Amino acid sequence: SKLMRACRAIWRGALFVATNRDRYLPTEHGPVPGAGAVVAAIEAVTGRNPIVVGKPEPLMLDRALRRMGLDRSEVVVVGDNPETDAEMALRAGVPSVIVWRDPDPRWEARGVRYSRDLRAALKLILEGNVDE
Repeated sequence: SKLMRACRAIWRGALFVATNRDRYLPTEHGPVPGAGAVVAAIEAVTGRNPIVVGKPEPLMLDRALRRMGLDRSEVVVVGDNPETDAEMALRAGVPSVIVWRDPDPRWEARGVRYSRDLRAALKLILEGNVDE
């Protein structure tokens, strides 16, 4: 399988790079396994930790901001997964809005805002109701 080929390559010295640690992806039918679930399986088998180049590390956000000529103070992260999108925003020190029907009080306690859809997220942002 592809999973075992990846593990064997890492054992032989291949670089273990992950694009993100999304354990799940939200769908209208509920969460489904994300890339992070595969990353966790490879970590468990190989005992190696990946270099994570995407969310929740703020590297990707910083590169996008630099490319657009923006400062962190000028952005709000809007996403659908608090574990990666909101965590990236928190690490970068920028506000975030998670589009999800069931707010998680653990993330709300850390300042993460929730909205039921993108329209509601935009309204929060335009009305200045998101803080770092």
